[in-house]
Amino acid sequence: TGAFSDGLEAVDADVAAVLYGLEADSIAETAAYLSTGATAEECTFLLVTDSEAAAAALEALQNRVEGQMEALADYQPGEIAKLEKAVHGSRPVAGGTLVYLVVANDYAAAQPALDELQK
Repeated sequence: TGAFSDGLEAVDADVAAVLYGLEADSIAETAAYLSTGATAEECTFLLVTDSEAAAAALEALQNRVEGQMEALADYQPGEIAKLEKAVHGSRPVAGGTLVYLVVANDYAAAQPALDELQK
């Protein structure tokens, strides 16, 4: 969609769990894509099967954004605007709850996909 200015690389479920401070066994499925380090951009989707795991995952994603804002404030201040607009949320899906985080360069380009997530 052109939403990201940097190439995003897939990370496996174990790396994503560690990155977000979650127990790997609380996540049924993971699709996580992170920037190569040049930007704060990322796109993560976690399928969790119970409400406790969903609440923990949503909090972890919110904490990730806050942590990134603190970490990048001094040496990549241009990335803060992306983080301020980060979209995170959750919604019930077959098999559990989908918890997601999107930090994009162009949110207008990402909006159609985000609208689908939030239905």
